[in-house]
Amino acid sequence: AEAQTLEEAKRAGRELEDKDNCLAEEEVEREHREAEKKKPKMNDFNEATPISNVIVLRPSQYALHKLSTFDHVDLWYFSPAGCLEASKFNRSNTDDTFSVTRIDDILTLHSVASIKVSCNSIEDHDLPFKAFLQAKDNFLFYAKKASWPPKHLDSLAEFFWNIETHP
Repeated sequence: AEAQTLEEAKRAGRELEDKDNCLAEEEVEREHREAEKKKPKMNDFNEATPISNVIVLRPSQYALHKLSTFDHVDLWYFSPAGCLEASKFNRSNTDDTFSVTRIDDILTLHSVASIKVSCNSIEDHDLPFKAFLQAKDNFLFYAKKASWPPKHLDSLAEFFWNIETHP
């Protein structure tokens, strides 16, 4: 009877030890899953997608704002000189500076960068032809990104093409 009790105690001890091991393994696995969740993830990408070999210059916030509201903006802002000035200006701390403006009897806050006109801007009729040729493509690119209607974009592209190819 003692041998049987001893055997049952050993078996109960083994079962308890197996349960402890199983719980410990589950705990380790759960901690591993938690650690995997906390790890920074890398975004996936499509290997077949070609890499662009053209760098599109970024105009000022002012020009982009004018485009998105369908207001007139000089082509100079989309020229290399205008984009260079915008890149220099965007490095300053004006992103934290806001101004109050009025739109349809409502006061709103705008970033100063989005409402500041450049003192170096050149009107379209005074823009050198070389700068015009460079600016028109950038203008059309950002007008498309600003969700301009395709009909308008096509008309502008044809207009620019006619100017460029006029004898």
